[in-house]
Amino acid sequence: MILPVFVKNLTPGMVLGRDIILDGGRILIKKGAKLTDEHISCLTRLTIRDVYIISGTDIKQIIPFNEKYQDRLCSSQSKQKTLGEVIYAFESVRLFGQVPVTRMIGLTESSSLLTGNMADVVHIIDMVKIKSEHTYRHCVNVGIISAIIGNWLDYSGNEIRNLILAGLLHDIGKAIIPLEILNKPSKLNDEEMLTMRRHSTLSYNFLSDFNSISWSIKVGALQHHERLDGSGYPVGLEDEDIHEFAKIIAIADTYDAITSDRVYRPRKAPTEALKIIQDEICDGKLDPRIGRVFLEKASRFFLRH
Repeated sequence: MILPVFVKNLTPGMVLGRDIILDGGRILIKKGAKLTDEHISCLTRLTIRDVYIISGTDIKQIIPFNEKYQDRLCSSQSKQKTLGEVIYAFESVRLFGQVPVTRMIGLTESSSLLTGNMADVVHIIDMVKIKSEHTYRHCVNVGIISAIIGNWLDYSGNEIRNLILAGLLHDIGKAIIPLEILNKPSKLNDEEMLTMRRHSTLSYNFLSDFNSISWSIKVGALQHHERLDGSGYPVGLEDEDIHEFAKIIAIADTYDAITSDRVYRPRKAPTEALKIIQDEICDGKLDPRIGRVFLEKASRFFLRH
């Protein structure tokens, strides 16, 4: 049996169950290799969080094997793999500036809500990258942060994979916004702001043409600028009318926007971003339940990484 194991729990002599592939496609360690201290040290330096090893113990000798247990085991393994890839992506962006979007998209292939192939998503993300490298990186970051929040909310692996997609695709409408507005280094005037605010509707309209992308992903893109007090856009929805994916993406989007360099201002510190999010929760704009979980966990997670 092949099982996921966190790198920190590896010991020499374990046998690798799957190839370890770097983001560029090069095989670092081949399947079947017996791990050494050097292997483990290398994996630790690369901030790879988990790998798959061949278990030396028959699971049926430990726990009576039945279909319900198998379902739980598969679900747990799937979620652990997904989260391992999400953390790997977060570290790759933070430490090396690499954006492992192909690996993140690959995580979503097993989603039961995504019936088509990944060509649609790859095409959309490539379109965004060609138009704006900054928007591309922002979409990847929001996908990562949304997935992390989903884990903190105890979402299933399938829900987390859909959150990754929702985050990746939430701002694709910006690829349709004129570059002179998208990259303007000074404050937008009223007309330009109205054009910019169309991006969430443009995202939804564009995604609506793809039957392979689920409704929850599309509505997450449409509503991620809505606010609980009705002050958001494009419709001015209030709390109960806003999809939970959109509420999660709103927090992830806000955090990344504040802590990333923008064309009109430099990045701010994570602590300042958390303070702004806390203020928006208190003002009735961001979801208090999701927000409390985010503030409690993020103060440790993001400041540590």
